[in-house]
Amino acid sequence: MTVGEWQSVISLVIGVAAVAGVVFTVLRFYIKAFAKQELEEIKHELKPNSGSSLKDQVTRLEDNHRRLEKENVEINKKLDKLDNRIEKMFEVILKHFGE
Repeated sequence: MTVGEWQSVISLVIGVAAVAGVVFTVLRFYIKAFAKQELEEIKHELKPNSGSSLKDQVTRLEDNHRRLEKENVEINKKLDKLDNRIEKMFEVILKHFGE
């Protein structure tokens, strides 16, 4: 190859590298902006904000779950009490009619 051909090849390679650098820089800028926006939306969902965020919904679910567990314990105590009364009633009935 002649010197002029080498210069053309080198110029072409430099031109392609320059275009690739510009394209890479622009893509990097848009990707960073998109990622920043997405991260802000995720952070917004993970912080309490009067009820509409994911954090608020999870907190509400946890509170409801605790309340239901407490009610379940109370219901089970009442059922046990009722079961004991029914057993006593059957004992009385069996004593009365069994003799």
